[in-house]
Amino acid sequence: MIEPPACVLFTIGVAIMLVAAEKEGLAMVRNDRDIGDLPREWWAKCILAGLIGGGAMILYLMGSFASRGAWFPVNAIGATLPAFRPFGYSIPPSGAFVPGPSLFGLGVHFVLSALWAVLLGIALAAFVPGHVRSPLWATLGGLLWGALLWVFSGLMLVRALDPFVVVNLASTSQYLIGHLIYGVVTAWVIALTARRQDLTIMFAPEERPVARKP
Repeated sequence: MIEPPACVLFTIGVAIMLVAAEKEGLAMVRNDRDIGDLPREWWAKCILAGLIGGGAMILYLMGSFASRGAWFPVNAIGATLPAFRPFGYSIPPSGAFVPGPSLFGLGVHFVLSALWAVLLGIALAAFVPGHVRSPLWATLGGLLWGALLWVFSGLMLVRALDPFVVVNLASTSQYLIGHLIYGVVTAWVIALTARRQDLTIMFAPEERPVARKP
């Protein structure tokens, strides 16, 4: 059974994030700190990072399932739409490129990749704005984020939306590794493109340092 360890991992992950935030003397975004005021460039970088991370993940999955057909994992995701599902759960998705499920699967994957990256950007800005560009935090945070997504999106959410992913992908080690790759690559791209100015909104107006006049 994979669910109990997954639930334990989810709980441990949340606890680690809370402990890390407490040690850094940081808190979640307070009411006087509007996360929506972060610059557009920050959100654009998060979305770009998510797309790159999603690309790395899907390429890994396509390569690791090459023996069953490179498009097998993409078509399994495409089966989110009932019209693209085989007639029985015992029939695996096609491993070849099929315009309908393949393109739809790619679309779903990259939209979710961008969405999760935006949520990662919010978490980074709220918990560790001072460590966003740290390679160590990018690696550890990316691994944690990928593991949490594997639990929430990869195991829980798909049970309701796409049982074909549960039957064909969710029980494999490649599926976990793919999520970890996504988390690390996404966090690293954010770390490499982030600037200190991107997160200045994390200071409340009365806490922002006043620029000295020359």
